[in-house]
Amino acid sequence: MARIDGLDGYVNIQEKNINLFVEAIDFYEKSNLDDLATSKGWSQGAMFEALIQSQKSGGSEYKRSYIFSIPTVKATTRNGKEASPAACTYAVTMGLMNNFSGKITLTPTGIFLFEHLLSAQTYTLNTLSKVGLYIDDTRQTNLLTAFCKYAILNKTASYNPTNFTDIFKYGEEETDVYDIDARTDISFNALVLSGLLSLAADGNYYVAEEDFPLVDYIATHGDSISAPEDGESTYMGNPKKGIVEIVTTGSMHLFRHKYPDIGVLRLTPTHHMSISVPTLAPAAQAIFYGCPGTGKSFAVKKIAEGEFDEKLIWYELPTKGDKTCKKIDYTPTDEQKNKLSNNVFRTTFHPDYDYATFVGCYKPCKNDDGNLDYKFVPQVFTNAYVSALRHPDDPTYLIIEEINRGNCAQIFGDLFQLLDRTKGESDYAIKPDTELAKYLTTEGVPSESLKLPANLHIYATMNTSDQSLFPMDSAFKRRWAMEYIPINYSQPKASTFKIRIGDNYYKWVEFLQMVNAMILNATDSEDKQMGEFFIKDSVTEKEFINKVMFYLWNDVCKDLYNPRRVQAAFFMRVKNLLDTEKNDFFTFAELFGERNKDSRLLEEFMKYLEAKYKENHADFNLTIEPAED
Repeated sequence: MARIDGLDGYVNIQEKNINLFVEAIDFYEKSNLDDLATSKGWSQGAMFEALIQSQKSGGSEYKRSYIFSIPTVKATTRNGKEASPAACTYAVTMGLMNNFSGKITLTPTGIFLFEHLLSAQTYTLNTLSKVGLYIDDTRQTNLLTAFCKYAILNKTASYNPTNFTDIFKYGEEETDVYDIDARTDISFNALVLSGLLSLAADGNYYVAEEDFPLVDYIATHGDSISAPEDGESTYMGNPKKGIVEIVTTGSMHLFRHKYPDIGVLRLTPTHHMSISVPTLAPAAQAIFYGCPGTGKSFAVKKIAEGEFDEKLIWYELPTKGDKTCKKIDYTPTDEQKNKLSNNVFRTTFHPDYDYATFVGCYKPCKNDDGNLDYKFVPQVFTNAYVSALRHPDDPTYLIIEEINRGNCAQIFGDLFQLLDRTKGESDYAIKPDTELAKYLTTEGVPSESLKLPANLHIYATMNTSDQSLFPMDSAFKRRWAMEYIPINYSQPKASTFKIRIGDNYYKWVEFLQMVNAMILNATDSEDKQMGEFFIKDSVTEKEFINKVMFYLWNDVCKDLYNPRRVQAAFFMRVKNLLDTEKNDFFTFAELFGERNKDSRLLEEFMKYLEAKYKENHADFNLTIEPAED
């Protein structure tokens, strides 16, 4: 490309592609493929191209689940000619790989992505803030700022790849168009991934109303984002150049609702830094989502409580004469904790959960005289709200597990309006019900109106595999920062888990990679895949059948099974048939029958997964260790 501040069109900007490239660069570096390329007489570009091309799923698309192996042959085009090193060029241009005139390594931005400290959404926003728009070879502004200026002037505008060229115009004449090293469709897709464009029911994209304060801020200040200096090859991969240059303490609240990880760009990265990076100030409210078993609840716990509960703040319980609930200055014993309260409040949504369960309601109870009476009984939201007001200098956390299993519109009711927040505080107040107002008065906190204070953080978890009885509408979801928790096949603890089948042990994470590839093929979705902590430790054969195989049957394979015709994507199969068997497939019930005698079905199932993975993904041998009884 002519300039170093463009968008390469080698592959579309998607989260899966970004993850693929940073994983590939890390594998290349750790496997010393530079030295191997030299010994083979290959260029670096040819070696990296071969590494990347092996991850294509037949066409031009890349696989979502992959295992890298050292290339043995060069990448070729469809007509059999040697492929150009376009993948390497793309990785450099997109700021993921250091200039490959030397050693191939991850850039600082690439390291942040590899360590899961930087989301694809924030990375894309930062990349867009660096893409230059030129007139007569003189840089005028950047793509992100130009878009934001256009959006502010055209607040009701709709966007699609066809009309997107309008934002590149700077004058009245048709020829008054910025020169930019980026295809229109690539630029449009990047803005969608950045989160600044939201899909509407009419099929077009719009800037959401709540995003206009941020868009206006970027439009006003974005021209001050620095341009690359002559020959500055590290510009695109330097996280401290770009959008972070205009993020100030006073403007952080504008970014945090959508880009809570933007502060990462100011850090100095090193590989495996995630174990020592300080926790950034959390967003006011966020939904942590991902496949079952990826550690969503644990991620929330680390923020609110710490890995070993070291962040918990303990208070005395209120009394009739003293509602202050003083903070204690010692570490309580387990027995003492039963007589104290803390700053974390938890609940789990379910189909029968409602507003009264969340906020509170009148219930019959005995009064001080022992007679039946009715009084307002507060529930988790009210308890968290009161605690946050009593302790304004301390963070208070309301944690909602399985948020998508409840009817959020019914549960939140008029509290929905409180979720619009600036600098953590609700933009709009609501008037509490008479019963709730009376209770707040008795607790010694303001009762005329409700507004969420800045120190009250609401965190929720959501399994993408669950079929929600009450889907959350886009208006509700837009008020939350969305934090994706990916599957981590390299997680140290999960890497020690084993599966006992017959007389052998199989490595859990190896099985997980193979079966997740089959799940993706069967469902065309990552939602049903399993995370590394789907099991909590090594499992026996019985535990494996009742937890893992039942999930595969009940949530993935059952709908693909019909005794008269089993669909091709059904993957509960054996590799080798016995002479007495007509079909290679099996059902969950057969795992408890004669066909699974001596664990045969499960062992053949492992062989089948291994063979399919070799066929469709990479040469891979499943590790089998003899069990020692």
